[in-house]
Amino acid sequence: MKRNSARSHFNRQQMSENHYEIYHFVDKNVRNVSLHHHDFYEIFYFIDGDNQFYIEGENYVLKSGDMLLINPTELHQCVVYPSKKEYERIVFWLKPDFVRMLSSPEFDLLSCFHAKDRKKAISINVDARRDIESLFARILEMDNFQGVGKNIMRNALVMELLVKINNLVIDKQTPVVGENRMSLLIKDVIAYIEANLKEDLTLEVLANQFFISKFHLAREFKKYSSVSIHQYIKLKRLILAKEYILKNESILDVYALCGFGDYSNFFRAFKQEYDMTPRQFYHMMTQPNH
Repeated sequence: MKRNSARSHFNRQQMSENHYEIYHFVDKNVRNVSLHHHDFYEIFYFIDGDNQFYIEGENYVLKSGDMLLINPTELHQCVVYPSKKEYERIVFWLKPDFVRMLSSPEFDLLSCFHAKDRKKAISINVDARRDIESLFARILEMDNFQGVGKNIMRNALVMELLVKINNLVIDKQTPVVGENRMSLLIKDVIAYIEANLKEDLTLEVLANQFFISKFHLAREFKKYSSVSIHQYIKLKRLILAKEYILKNESILDVYALCGFGDYSNFFRAFKQEYDMTPRQFYHMMTQPNH
């Protein structure tokens, strides 16, 4: 498989290409990115290195051949540890509308990212890895394809890859990646936050809900999710705000629908996180050919 040098510090929320972006990163000096999310789907295929991956309070130490399937609502972060190994991975970003276009009435190719009780982190066996890595390599090489029918071939390769991944996810024989650490408390707290984003979610309210001290809750949450409860709630509310904005809810009403105290706090948090205003986000996401 072709090896390319990595671009540094990759945590963009938006894609620059119309349909997908794919990168094969090989490097040693990687700056860790903060907990974040994207407005697109991400397939993260790990090849080598020493790291730990956080997804919504679940923590994974990856080995070669592990794959993560991350949807736009999931906060995630990769922490890379100093190592003599090169950090090698393939990152594949897909726009929702593109994948829906490739899907059929009989099967939604996005199922592997959304199905109930889905496997968001899978370990791929040697035989399946040959097929998956071959497809990644062929998609990467499409940039250099000079023949006719480039878009048709590109779409066919992406469809084949997603079909294979969906079959791996639903196959009961496909093992999930074991979590490095597990906290049922934090999982329950995250689930409660997700279900009550519009409500008052102060640290004191959450501590009372789970009958523990707020100091213990704050410490445990940061330990397992890598960010404070306040930061996590803010990011989840901003993700919800984006969904409302794209459903044409009035931007002046969105802040209340997402649990922000007032519009100015919402506006400031949105611009700080995404480097654009809510209205700029709406226009960018709804413009033709986005």
